[in-house]
Amino acid sequence: AMNRPAANAAAANANNGNDQAYDAVVESTTHPGDIVTNASATMVWNIRNIGARPFGDSCKLAFVSGDGLLVSQYNIPNARPNELVQVTMSFNAFSTPGTYETNFRLCNHGRQFGPQLIVRMNVLDPNQPRPFQPVLPPPPLPQSMPHMMSSSMQLPPQQPMHSAMPPWMSSQQPQQQMAAAPMPPPQQ
Repeated sequence: AMNRPAANAAAANANNGNDQAYDAVVESTTHPGDIVTNASATMVWNIRNIGARPFGDSCKLAFVSGDGLLVSQYNIPNARPNELVQVTMSFNAFSTPGTYETNFRLCNHGRQFGPQLIVRMNVLDPNQPRPFQPVLPPPPLPQSMPHMMSSSMQLPPQQPMHSAMPPWMSSQQPQQQMAAAPMPPPQQ
């Protein structure tokens, strides 16, 4: 007879009104880090269901506050009580550089539960680290140089590529090998 009130109290705590039927805690997160403007990224929360009931198939992510993040898709597994699952959210970065924060919560049947899921990101301008330079025509090169090397390799303008190349060309003499390589074998 002594342990009946304790058992009832434990049962009441496990399902503390309607709010405790659904509850969750974030154990860890995986953040994509800084992203450039308009890029897509994915945020991952490792969430444990500490409520009395499974999340169910109708569990959603509800926007709480902050910047209006453009969410492309998200996935909330149907976590059983005490189960740890990965909640993933894919989103597109803002088109203007800056620091943004958006808060979401899990939501079931129109009722939010669990902690706030925070997406905080630094959006960088991809052209910021190095100023944009118009593409200039490559400097004139010796005829022996393959043309593609001038456009694919980016060298500072004060060191033209052909100034360093002729000694290498003359010492290795790749012209003879290049001439010989494409020839078909003699017909028997």
